[in-house]
Amino acid sequence: MCAEGRRPVCQDTGIVNVFLKIGMDVRLDGFGGSVADAGERGVRRAYLHPDNKLRASIVEDPQFARRNTQDNTPAVTSMELVRGKTIEVDVAAKGGGSEAKSKFAMLNPSDSVVDWVLKDRAHHGAAGAHRGCSASESEGPPKRRCRWRRKS
Repeated sequence: MCAEGRRPVCQDTGIVNVFLKIGMDVRLDGFGGSVADAGERGVRRAYLHPDNKLRASIVEDPQFARRNTQDNTPAVTSMELVRGKTIEVDVAAKGGGSEAKSKFAMLNPSDSVVDWVLKDRAHHGAAGAHRGCSASESEGPPKRRCRWRRKS
């Protein structure tokens, strides 16, 4: 946190990512709404808590109205069904710049990843501080690879 107790820098704020591993034997009784709704309620409670030092920076209707939600919802929720009877929750408040500056490219096997990264960095200049990663087809389909990168 930038100068503990003072205004956070952009890396300390941004999009909340909620990662859920839900056991196939879990039963949610007396539960109103969806599992994603429960995650939203948790994010809302955390960002509205008086001890929270993170700035809410998410806007609804980002294309037109751009009104700040003041509670950093909606979050990005990823759910995975696993064996067992427990729920594992991981939460990461990730700077919005890493999401806004992320890129996904499909390269041919003969293409150079190094050349692609260098060309991309040159294009962004000083604003080229986005998250970088590489993946191979053996890591699964693009949607899965992007989800893994978001969790890192």
